[in-house]
Amino acid sequence: MKTDEGVSANQRGRARAMRRAPTDAELRLWRLLRDRRLSGLKFRRQVPVGPYIVDFLCVASRLIVEADGSQHAENAGDEVRDAYLARQGWKVVRFWNHEVTRNRESVMETILARAASLSDPHPAGFAGPATFSPREKGRNDDAANPFSPREKELQTIGAPNA
Repeated sequence: MKTDEGVSANQRGRARAMRRAPTDAELRLWRLLRDRRLSGLKFRRQVPVGPYIVDFLCVASRLIVEADGSQHAENAGDEVRDAYLARQGWKVVRFWNHEVTRNRESVMETILARAASLSDPHPAGFAGPATFSPREKGRNDDAANPFSPREKELQTIGAPNA
């Protein structure tokens, strides 16, 4: 599925530049998602989708993953962006940068659960429960760190209705 139809050459160039200069959280998250490391799911990074550039995208599950810094706190622009992406059939899950750096396994499990709930049927190579590469397993620096109310809200956005 082509995600950048109608995207200007300028926007493609911006996405390329963003891939060359990721934030620390984006780089850490990319190391976990690249090369189908998360249960065989293929993610792309800094991808133009309509007028926006998203951090990470899994076409098979129509999932967008965003790593957000403090500039995104209560940002009305993000709400407009997420509404546009939802109208295009994408589900957006956001994590604060410190969640990515301190709670890797929790972040990965949330991404996997969200992808699994959106994938029907599962994409080829989908392995079910979280499978981490040997390099990443057991590297959770702060597993006991409780989430703030905002973090819980970000994790439950788009959770499947019971």
